[in-house]
Amino acid sequence: MEYEIEALVGDDYCSITAQGDYFVQFCNPPLPTLVADNATLGAYNYDVILMLDTSGSMFGEKITHAVDALKNIINALPEGDKFNVIRYGNKVRSWRQIMSPADQKTKEKAAEFLDNITVGGSTDIQGALLEAISLAEMSETGRIPIILFLTDGGPNVGGGDVQSIVSSITNRAGYQISINGISLGTNDLTGWQLVQRVTQKNRGLSAKMFDIGAFPVEIPKKFGEMREHARSLRGLSDIKFKMNGEYVYDLTNTHFADYAEGSDLVVLGKLKDASIQMVPFVLEYTDVEGTVWTEDKLVHVRTVNATDADDRFTAGQAEYNPIKQQWAVTAVHQILEKRALAQSEEEYGLLTTEAKKLSYAHNIVSPVVSFLVRKPKSSANLIDSRLGGNSDERERRSSGTTQETHEIRYQYRKLMWRPNQQDGLEQAHDEMQQLLANSEETVEDKNNLWMALGSSPLMAFYKLNDYMNSKACLALPASLSGQFKLIALSDSVLEASINHDQIQSVTITSADGRLDIGGDRGITLTRGDVTIDLDLESEFHFGPWVARRTGASLHLALGDDTLSVLITPIDDRIDLEVSGQLEHTDGMLEEFAKIDVQLIEKQSKSKQMERTTLLINDKFAPAESVVVDSYDENQLTQRCWRVENVLLN
Repeated sequence: MEYEIEALVGDDYCSITAQGDYFVQFCNPPLPTLVADNATLGAYNYDVILMLDTSGSMFGEKITHAVDALKNIINALPEGDKFNVIRYGNKVRSWRQIMSPADQKTKEKAAEFLDNITVGGSTDIQGALLEAISLAEMSETGRIPIILFLTDGGPNVGGGDVQSIVSSITNRAGYQISINGISLGTNDLTGWQLVQRVTQKNRGLSAKMFDIGAFPVEIPKKFGEMREHARSLRGLSDIKFKMNGEYVYDLTNTHFADYAEGSDLVVLGKLKDASIQMVPFVLEYTDVEGTVWTEDKLVHVRTVNATDADDRFTAGQAEYNPIKQQWAVTAVHQILEKRALAQSEEEYGLLTTEAKKLSYAHNIVSPVVSFLVRKPKSSANLIDSRLGGNSDERERRSSGTTQETHEIRYQYRKLMWRPNQQDGLEQAHDEMQQLLANSEETVEDKNNLWMALGSSPLMAFYKLNDYMNSKACLALPASLSGQFKLIALSDSVLEASINHDQIQSVTITSADGRLDIGGDRGITLTRGDVTIDLDLESEFHFGPWVARRTGASLHLALGDDTLSVLITPIDDRIDLEVSGQLEHTDGMLEEFAKIDVQLIEKQSKSKQMERTTLLINDKFAPAESVVVDSYDENQLTQRCWRVENVLLN
């Protein structure tokens, strides 16, 4: 928001501008000059503590680019700064026990420490933050301590909930340290909630970043903003505007946690009477030495009329009031900040409803509302007089009538579209429909398992939860050898002989006899003393199964279609695909079905990632993209995410 205001000096550091009964008040108070050694003025040196999450979920490109980002931050530190690095997973480890000077040799040593980082385990955010606070407490008078922690998830060490962790950290930091956090490439709501609450309570900023490849540039850029914000530690704190209710009402925040010289303290609200010319209030604040100051202020109200307003701020609307709009936008923003700190579901819901009401009333695009914007059929409809067109004579559509063009301008969003491409809203709609479709498929898949057992060396294959239709291949122990019961029903048993790291033969028994797959004889059915040539049988019943030959494969399905097995001999081994429900069966495959495998990082269609992280039964496991012998007779090989010996853990 822009306004022309007169330069203010001395005690006149506040101004009020009003349009109608809405007003905006700017205050830029000079910092007191009474502090010993002029400690509140000038440039400052920083004590920087950088924290990196090294839990298992950071495996792959995420940890690589996060390390590069921290190196870039360290290389940019001026020589007057000091710094340290903390890595945290199950355990917390500081690079050094004291803060180190930011000279070139020390920076190179820190880079070596970061290059040797490995990932694994859980996330002890609380322990790491307490360690960082201990280092920050070593800061000398006149220096600014600042902590930046990078994480891709919530805390899962120590058993504390988000609120207890926030309280513990805030009480220990004592509002004397700027704690900042960035959530990396994840939609973990608990982790993001923790980042927001810790930073808001401890004079810091928070951010969420999804573009892993941009970490080396975007994280240092964000740290620059956090560093500037931390200057408030050498400014004023606990600033309160005690406004007079006889003059103003419906105010935005009047209590500010901190203030650094050069920034603005902004209060918006409504005047009791649009003719009010002076507004009295009391300003109270605390300086860096803890002294509380109180000032009585009386500020003149400068009024502007709608006809005086610059067209840049009115969007061409005759009745548009930019101060009123900014009041509403600020109010919504502050309600959402309170919502992030909500202590209960009821409080969260009430604040969401309040933000929605204001957003709809003032046409504000915010995280709690959605607006459908329909574009004209032709981009030519958007051409106005500034581009040489006549706004009253727009392009005529096929109907032959002149169509009115509606332009919607929002305070923080500029809606644009390009010919021959989807606009953002259409693309978002399509993506949402795809997500909903995938979600429905996922719900179905919980009761309709698909897995495969095969290849050489022997692996278990699982479908993963992403749109790329990728799979995980979990390597089974090479020591796995012998006769194993794969599926046991009340009236039939499917067994496999596993040797030399592959399935060598499969036997299915029932009251009808025995089916043998593998070996030199291919697929044979034995009933008593009679061996039947299955090449002459396209489909037949075998106990509870309906059996059917499909090429070289044998397909078995239960009569009620709740379970099917495809058995395929491939060279000197046998592969199996299983789909359906295994929860009412016994055997090895029923145990394998209990393994829940999920993909953490979204895959790119344009770039093949070589490493990623899988979540296997709530434990993070590093995975490598490999090409393996396929379990499908129609394709020789396929690519999957390989995890070593996960079933032994």
